[in-house]
Amino acid sequence: MIKKAFSMIEISLVLIIIGVVAAGLVKGSSLIKSAQLASARSLTIKSVVPNIDGLVVWYETSLQDSFISSESSSDGSSISKWYDISPSSILSQKNVIGKNVSNATYKTNGINGIPSLYFAGSINYKLSSFYQGYSTSATVFIVFQPQTTLSATLIDSISGATNRVSFTSTYITLNAGTSANTSTASNPASFVSNQNYILCAYFNGASSKAYSNNAAVAAGNGTIDAGSNSFRNLTIGSNADKSNSFKGLISEVIIFNRPLKEKERKDIFRYLSIKYKISVKGL
Repeated sequence: MIKKAFSMIEISLVLIIIGVVAAGLVKGSSLIKSAQLASARSLTIKSVVPNIDGLVVWYETSLQDSFISSESSSDGSSISKWYDISPSSILSQKNVIGKNVSNATYKTNGINGIPSLYFAGSINYKLSSFYQGYSTSATVFIVFQPQTTLSATLIDSISGATNRVSFTSTYITLNAGTSANTSTASNPASFVSNQNYILCAYFNGASSKAYSNNAAVAAGNGTIDAGSNSFRNLTIGSNADKSNSFKGLISEVIIFNRPLKEKERKDIFRYLSIKYKISVKGL
């Protein structure tokens, strides 16, 4: 009986110890998540983005100001509005992009363990017009993780004149009136499911080009002629008509109203690379 009693006591102590260790692990995991989020917010606030001329919109997923607070309080929440955090927009909530039909969902453990929006393949967000007006050229940055490398569109206009950034497993397509693919013969773009990417697209007529996880060398190693449609409005997550929908995570979309200089491009790539721990060549 004494041996049995001691055995029960020992078992109880073991269970208590296991419970304490488990609680500690949960608390430790929570602290790590909090630290990751705090770091992402600090990097965002201190980033070079708002100091570069020509910023039109800046959507990201770590700041409390990016979403309605009640919608970003838990994993899997439906997001109806995504706020532009650029300094000229945030206080008066200009350039707010909203759902079309269905909402993307808020994922607390997104790219690099910080929040992302999950697009389920039939979801997009639309902005009828940029409050700053239209631009004849643009530079676009998008941070994303595809769940499939089948052809998908990341951004477009909402109607009329096209301004589209799409991708497949081996090339990037830009379309500002003329659909043009980056070359696969030299330095081809490469996209793999469930990997993280920073894509930069220059809409600049016959001098258009795109970069993917490379701040120095364009995909296809050259320029393409994507047409000259002006940038007036925005769809995120598909073509304007909801076709060619993207499935996966999107964490950041930044648009400028001009072709950025090399140093400016590299500065933004560096910020995004550090924030999302995505390896980028050419920095």
